[in-house]
Amino acid sequence: MAKRISFVSVSLTALFFELIVNRTCFAQEAAELGYRPGALIVRFAPTAAGGPQTRAEKDALLSAVHGGVIKREFKRVPGLALVELPAGRTVNKAIADLHSARGILYVEPDYQIRLLATFPDDPRFAEQWALHYVEEISQEPNAHIHAPEAWDLRSSADDVIVAVIDTGVDYNHPDLSANMWVNQVELNGDPNTDDDGNGHIDDIYGWDFADNDNNPTDFNYHGTHVAGIVGGRCPIA
Repeated sequence: MAKRISFVSVSLTALFFELIVNRTCFAQEAAELGYRPGALIVRFAPTAAGGPQTRAEKDALLSAVHGGVIKREFKRVPGLALVELPAGRTVNKAIADLHSARGILYVEPDYQIRLLATFPDDPRFAEQWALHYVEEISQEPNAHIHAPEAWDLRSSADDVIVAVIDTGVDYNHPDLSANMWVNQVELNGDPNTDDDGNGHIDDIYGWDFADNDNNPTDFNYHGTHVAGIVGGRCPIA
């Protein structure tokens, strides 16, 4: 007899499987990134009294070495500013001149940072609007969690176990089977015996708390859907 699932009465199953969170790599080498010509990042030193230089003092310092003009100041880092160079002024020459000037803590190019998003090789990934914004699917640009950027940051977490309480799981699903947590004590123990002493007999893939048995098969597929988001395995493009 098939199980009947409704939004009011749902077969809740505790599932465990390995979390595969994926990763966002930020390249760090300046030579790989390049920099924006005509601009510098400059940090002005504090005054002898320990306070910040005034805008007039900073402008005078830059003018003395033909160092350009301040286009933006960053409040989070005292003394840090984006400086626009005069036409024809090279980044390397401006850096050399500012390095020799008093009142400068450091100066560097305005490096370009590229965010490298990783996308899974899944033909239906575009339908997952909650993971990545696709205009044709969702009209809300911010209604997603930027999953590809997170997957660039980390692509595996095999030592992390996640428990999902939902309608069950298709633990033989090709995207999940390799990541499913397996209770090795019960798998290699005696049949019809609570080998690990947790009160559940032969709970190899979890436990069906609705029917109180060791078969957490998903007859609604909501739990499998959730499990796929958390720990589905898919080749990465």
